[in-house]
Amino acid sequence: MQGRLSEPASDKIQEFPWKSWKEEFQQAASIDLHLLEWTLDLQGLYQNPFMTPAGHKEIKMLSMQHNIAVESVTLDCFLESPLHRSHPETLAMSEIKDLVAVAENARNLGVSIGVLPLVAESGRDDRETLRGLFSKLAAVQDTCVELNFQLALECEFDTETIHWISQEIRELRHVGFNFDTGNSASLGNNPIEELSIYGDKLFNVHIKDRKLKGKTVPLGQGNADFEAISLGLKELNYNGNMILQAARQERGQERDTISSYLRFCESFGWR
Repeated sequence: MQGRLSEPASDKIQEFPWKSWKEEFQQAASIDLHLLEWTLDLQGLYQNPFMTPAGHKEIKMLSMQHNIAVESVTLDCFLESPLHRSHPETLAMSEIKDLVAVAENARNLGVSIGVLPLVAESGRDDRETLRGLFSKLAAVQDTCVELNFQLALECEFDTETIHWISQEIRELRHVGFNFDTGNSASLGNNPIEELSIYGDKLFNVHIKDRKLKGKTVPLGQGNADFEAISLGLKELNYNGNMILQAARQERGQERDTISSYLRFCESFGWR
């Protein structure tokens, strides 16, 4: 996940690293990491290199120079300002044209997956608000399909709700799921059951660990059952992206932290 190879600029775990995003390409290559998920925040959204022609040139150059693929983007901008309702604290709400703009720029970069967070930080959803979101996503289906841009819903819900969502989006060709191993563990979901619901609609995986009903912790120190997760992914024959979104540790030791997490992943054949 972009930003995890840089020291945090604020108290946020995750944000776009404005000062060091270019250096992260070299840092990733130095530890034999060749896949990066971009991060789009609400602040400075349209100034982010992902959203500008000049930025596209730099991203493509750095990707080629360091052999780093950028195939997905996490849409934290819509966590801070949802597409389908106002944020409960800031009252911010985005327009569907913002999503279309992201998809258009993604096509120029060859990015085919946008991870759309439906998590507690953006306020709780119920079935009525989620239907509102799915209606908006349906309205841009043709555009997203034409741009080869898929939306992976990052769902912080129990398996009953996830199953309901899977039925609601079954006709949306451009909408599927992200499986966040930490969110699932925090909720106490059975990972094999959850993965079976996603099926061939699983577009993207975030690797992290969380305590039951708790915060993100280093890999292997929480409630994520990585053996079961590995089995569930094998049963799906999943061969898509797996993005490290694990907990930060000692400040200034970001590269060592990611290196240790890579070794953890390699023990499950995830490389």
